Amino acid sequence: MLSVFVDYPPTRCDSADDLTVLRGGRVLIVEDDVIGGRTLRLVVDHLKQFATRSLSLYLGHTKGIQHLSNVPAEIDVTYLAEDHLDCDQRDADEEDFIQFFRHRPT
Repeated sequence: MLSVFVDYPPTRCDSADDLTVLRGGRVLIVEDDVIGGRTLRLVVDHLKQFATRSLSLYLGHTKGIQHLSNVPAEIDVTYLAEDHLDCDQRDADEEDFIQFFRHRPT
């Protein structure tokens, strides 16, 4: 898991992580929402230099606030949280997430 920083209002994108490991890889961008699309556009433009194989997007907020028409064309697949999560399964999903990252090499 790597992170990028976008200032507010969104004018630049930066990362303290070495993003060269993304070259040729599949990348999943995790974002809460897309409204105007400016922040997401900055991230996508920043990632272009790494020639990723694919870009996918995971949006955490509900469909009602998403402006999917503002998702950049470079995004191959967009996942919406409410389409993939079962609220009754939340505790188990969170535990799986914690266990997965607890055992990852650093």
